[in-house]
Amino acid sequence: MAKVSYKQLAQLFVRGESSRLAAFHLTDFQKASASELLVGTLVLRGDFERALAIGSRLLSDKASPRRTAIVAFYLSLGFSRAGRYKESTALIRRLTDIHSSTDLISFYKSQAQGFLDFVRGNFAEAVKLAREALESAEVSDDPLQPLARILSLDLLGHSLVATGRARRGIKALKQARDLATSTGHEGFRDAITISLLKYEAVFGLDPSRIVARLHRALIDLKPDDSYSRSELRLEIARQLILRGRLRQARRFLEAAAEDIVGSQNYLQTAALHLRRAWISRLEKRPDDALFSLLAAEKGLSGETQLSDVHRDLNRKITEFRNEVLYESGRESKPNLGQPEASSWIERRLSERRHHSSDGKKEIRPTEDPFGDLMDRVAHRQSGVDVELLNTGYFGLLLPLIDLNFSQTAIVLGAPGDTVIALSEGDARLSRGGFGGILGKLLLRLTHGSCLKRDVVEAVWGYRYEPDRHDRLLAVAVSRIRKALGEGSDWLELQGDRLALRDQVLIKVWPAPKPAHQFGKALEISSMRPRMNSDQNKSRLRVRQLQVLSELATRGDIGVRDVTQRFGVSRASALRDLNELVDSGFLVRLGETRATRYVLKEGLLV
Repeated sequence: MAKVSYKQLAQLFVRGESSRLAAFHLTDFQKASASELLVGTLVLRGDFERALAIGSRLLSDKASPRRTAIVAFYLSLGFSRAGRYKESTALIRRLTDIHSSTDLISFYKSQAQGFLDFVRGNFAEAVKLAREALESAEVSDDPLQPLARILSLDLLGHSLVATGRARRGIKALKQARDLATSTGHEGFRDAITISLLKYEAVFGLDPSRIVARLHRALIDLKPDDSYSRSELRLEIARQLILRGRLRQARRFLEAAAEDIVGSQNYLQTAALHLRRAWISRLEKRPDDALFSLLAAEKGLSGETQLSDVHRDLNRKITEFRNEVLYESGRESKPNLGQPEASSWIERRLSERRHHSSDGKKEIRPTEDPFGDLMDRVAHRQSGVDVELLNTGYFGLLLPLIDLNFSQTAIVLGAPGDTVIALSEGDARLSRGGFGGILGKLLLRLTHGSCLKRDVVEAVWGYRYEPDRHDRLLAVAVSRIRKALGEGSDWLELQGDRLALRDQVLIKVWPAPKPAHQFGKALEISSMRPRMNSDQNKSRLRVRQLQVLSELATRGDIGVRDVTQRFGVSRASALRDLNELVDSGFLVRLGETRATRYVLKEGLLV
């Protein structure tokens, strides 16, 4: 390989061509008096141990102030990422001791301290120092000046977002990305693009397309930076868990683990184990969840002087552990929440969501739509179950309707005649087709297999004739299997019986109650007697059966209640209620829009 000059190496470094730089031998950097650039390259690539070995030797020599500053700066970034704050602080102190009029030296001082403040949760101070670093970089004529501007804008953007100024932060990040593009630094361009995608995901923007966009970024961008690569995989895993696709999420976590271990980043290590714990919790595996939480906590135990982020993570782990212990019956009831559904950034933003009015805590919209949704989930606001269904957040929805991902289940009667199919750690949605005959057919199997004769007479109202009605049943079963997709083998005809495969549950979509009503609703439902034999419910639609079920725990119901509860039109709701009145199940009270419907006196449901 021909001899390479410092200028050539510096140009490659500014453009972020880390693969080409890594191809050079250490002696090539030494001959060009550019070993500090190798240290920076290795830190940004995630090979921190090798960077530390080379950088420590350089710092022990009597190097120039500029070289010392570059090495100390990049090693401080690596230590800050790894949560080794004492070592990072010592290097920043060494930067401070460098007396030089070079403006980029001032950049290294402000940027290193700002990054340390950011990872420790001192976001307001990080914003201030990032601005100082940007000012120092803009007036410098150092060959590395373009890279310094990118780094300072990147830190400024993240810090602004963390203080709740999401729009300003995203604007600064887009400026950093544009600068990286014009400089030719594909690594930072891609890393900042990943950060922008991550914030869109964290804030719940574009929820229907964000998983595909994150996945496409991982394929197209192929980030050399292990930190960005891991961030992308962790966020994809988080979004998949939220959507109830646990098998896919687990694969992304396994792929991220190797990079995270190599980079020694304690924040990513904790996030990895928290996501594993979240999966175990959703699958009702409390011991595995507790083991993962212990692993997350162990990564934080080395730092004696806890930062705000450390405290937040420790609090999250403690809350999570208490909830797992409570759900497994080992501890008294904690203050339940969704510990892994939010990040420390979301927690900061949540402080801006609430204001007091007449002494009550109210939720107001912010720049964080997903955080606002999490508040509605925590407060179990009316309609939040339908909102979770429409956005596809099954990882949050199924615990609200008393299902876990270790089960195989079919949930009938969701708004819009949709069906949730749960199997092997994945939840899927089938839209339409289960509001009438098919739904009633599945409901007949709730308590076990049924004779074909009973099914035909109860669901269709025909007198069973095998030559005519076996074909009818076969067609219905075929339609159900097609709608269930991967669960196509759950329903089968066995001789003269229709049955579900063992371990398959059928549930009817419930209305999640506010926390203070749970005990009362469960108490009432456990005491509920069977319906009178002279009342024939078999001819009712699934939605009508659910209306009767709800009226067992509430006094009355109206047309508007049915439209909001099931997502149907006013005409459909009115038709259901009038048919129940005509069939002798309900009594109509009042007139026009004030009309309410109550159970007929003496009727048992």
